[in-house]
Amino acid sequence: MTGTLYLIPNRIADTPLSTALTKEAIERAKTLSRFLVETAKPARALIGAIEGHRPFSEIEIVEIGHHPEREKIREWLHPLLAGQDTGLISDAGCPAVADPGADIVRACHELKI
Repeated sequence: MTGTLYLIPNRIADTPLSTALTKEAIERAKTLSRFLVETAKPARALIGAIEGHRPFSEIEIVEIGHHPEREKIREWLHPLLAGQDTGLISDAGCPAVADPGADIVRACHELKI
């Protein structure tokens, strides 16, 4: 059974967490131990703002950058294919909307994740 890719929006400005994320998204993010992120620093800031998140020592953060290579994307998706749920976090806003997260989502669709 494959894992699930969760799209987790990031704050666009210095706004309260509750304005960017639903309660359900916050609760889901607390359970995840692996994230694909556009850039590590804003993703760490978002995760750190979530009260009750896992310790960073237990979290794998994979930085995908702004122009991920197709071969790397497939490599990053291996844990999902093996059943590990993974979060996708952009620098700002919703992942896959005008950012490199769209390439990750496209590859997940192709692989039936």
